[in-house]
Amino acid sequence: MGPHLGVLAGLTLLGALAAGVPARAAGGPAPVGTLQVPPTPVAPFRRLTELKRLIELDNRNNPVASVAWAEEGLALLKAGQEVQVRIALLTGLVRDCTVLNAFPQAAAYLEQARSLVAGDGEERAHFLLETQAASLLAAREQPKEAKALLGSLQPALQAYLRRVPQDQAIGRALVQDCLTLGEVCRNLGTFSEAIAALQLGQKLCEELGDEQDHARILSQMGTLYSTLGRSDDAVASHKSAIAIAESLRDLDLQATLHFALSNTFGDRDDTEGQLTELTLASELAGRTRYASLQLTTAVNLADVYLGRKDYRSTLKYAEAALRMATAAHNARATAVSQVNRGIALNRLGGAAEGLRSIQEGLEHFKEAHAANDTCGVTGILAEEFAFAGDYRKAFEAEVLFKSLGDALKKSQDQKRIAEAGASFESDKKQLEINALQRDRRNQARLRLLWLALGTLGFAIAGVLVLSRKRLKSVNQVLAEMSLKDPLTSLANRRYLTTRIAEDLAQIVRMQRSGHSEQARTRFLANIDVVFLMIDIDHFKQVNDTYGHAAGDQVLKQFAFILSQTMRDSDTVVRWGGEEFFVVAKHTSREDSRLVAERIRARVEAFPFELGNGQVIHKTCSIGYSSFPFFRTDPSKVAWEKVAEVADQCLYTAKGMGRNTWVGVHEAGEGTEAYQEAIGAYPKVAELVAMGILRAETRGDRAITWAG
Repeated sequence: MGPHLGVLAGLTLLGALAAGVPARAAGGPAPVGTLQVPPTPVAPFRRLTELKRLIELDNRNNPVASVAWAEEGLALLKAGQEVQVRIALLTGLVRDCTVLNAFPQAAAYLEQARSLVAGDGEERAHFLLETQAASLLAAREQPKEAKALLGSLQPALQAYLRRVPQDQAIGRALVQDCLTLGEVCRNLGTFSEAIAALQLGQKLCEELGDEQDHARILSQMGTLYSTLGRSDDAVASHKSAIAIAESLRDLDLQATLHFALSNTFGDRDDTEGQLTELTLASELAGRTRYASLQLTTAVNLADVYLGRKDYRSTLKYAEAALRMATAAHNARATAVSQVNRGIALNRLGGAAEGLRSIQEGLEHFKEAHAANDTCGVTGILAEEFAFAGDYRKAFEAEVLFKSLGDALKKSQDQKRIAEAGASFESDKKQLEINALQRDRRNQARLRLLWLALGTLGFAIAGVLVLSRKRLKSVNQVLAEMSLKDPLTSLANRRYLTTRIAEDLAQIVRMQRSGHSEQARTRFLANIDVVFLMIDIDHFKQVNDTYGHAAGDQVLKQFAFILSQTMRDSDTVVRWGGEEFFVVAKHTSREDSRLVAERIRARVEAFPFELGNGQVIHKTCSIGYSSFPFFRTDPSKVAWEKVAEVADQCLYTAKGMGRNTWVGVHEAGEGTEAYQEAIGAYPKVAELVAMGILRAETRGDRAITWAG
């Protein structure tokens, strides 16, 4: 949050009142922002003065004590008296409860303060209160409402400052409004408005000499640059902000700004930079006992290490975050930490405790009715069950994940429809106005009709342009049709051969962008492309028993299963007959067995409808491998050869009794001669026997290689 904003500035008279000194000369004007309080017993005012001092000295990043002191101050005030002091205390409570994420309490104090301001409050008190109200809306992720409030508040604040330019508290309130508006406009995607708000805030900081908020403005500008894809400008802006905080020796601010820079490094997939900044933020927060930021950095460190598959470090930071979240009674952070801890434990061999930890985190999200989180963690649970070898529970969790995802999408669609309906009513009123205006314009158009006749040549030219556009559109449709399988509407082999080279070239470019061999190896772990060759088991029996029309129904439904199982970024191809080919992009080869099992389990459970009430069940066999075949040299083995390896694995799976999967990956680099041999014609069985490749199958059975 921003600085104190002077919400308790009016309490500076309390010391004078307690000492019996008049607040102002009789008949003189009241200074702006001061209190005019009827005589009251001295003792309460002395305590109020002490409370004001304590609140001003409190840690603004963790103002738990401030809340208690402000509530004590309210209890000391008599009903109907000291209205401005009461408003100031309530405004401070709105601010502090927002910082502490105690949003219901903040909203309750806001309503109390608004009722007082409406009755007896000054214009200045209204501005300071509504500034905190806008921050509360932004913190509660209500950006549209925050923007609407700030849209009316900012012009009023600017007008007030033109009348009373010496009021620094209002100046700082306007800076905070600029920061809040910059954030909400960025979240709403109105970037030009975000830039304008931050530029105004920067100008005000220079006029006020407010270096702290200047640093915050620069940091938020860095976040905006990152959103716009200007990562170098983002890093430079964040570092300028950090330099200001260092010159001020403000450790809390430094910690906050290093954390913001860590997010920018995360946006550009620079995990080294992200970890460096998170570690700095954590150390600085620890030195100042900035508990909420310590918790946040611990959660983020666990997330980053989880993404790098460093499960021991993940476990270390997840357990640290869990301890802090429990102590802070932060239910959401507790649940996230339980999930991260559970994944790490499961991957390190502690399946029972790990899966239990994930389920405990999931229960919190269910109880909190957090639909997005419940859906996401259910998907994670499905993958972790599969990793632990409990494929039945994995499938059950996967089915539930799909159901929750569908329900979530439906709910979001309904929300968008409702919003569109409200927008339509507004637009309809505008259309009625426009219709009246059109009637008047039509009269003028009739008088000018002869001008249109004189421009007939231009009209003909326009028709020719439209005709060319239509022809181009038709050609585009025909080109797209030539790349699709007419029965299943999936991509066909021609699509794959025309598009895959571009996708794989991007992988090679990403591989070459690493700064060291170690960095490249670590980076490549998350950008594999997994090729899966899939065949419907005993498909010929369907055609022979039920006819070719029934076989077509099975193929269509099988295509549907694959499309629903894979992500939008993946490519599903009908390879020919009952064979299908899947290109799973950005999938770690270590996780490819999970993808294969997910497909196999869904096919096995699916009721294939043949019409006339007939339902059958089918299974499938899967073979897979990954590109690049050798991570340190992606160009050594062409993608077609990797596909041949997947095909050999498929036929081995069929030879092992079907309804299973077999996959291979590099076990080591091997000699140059072996690499060349794979590039020429890969003999998978021999290479596995030599230890150049490692093979895996469902249930870790012994593999009998086909042919």
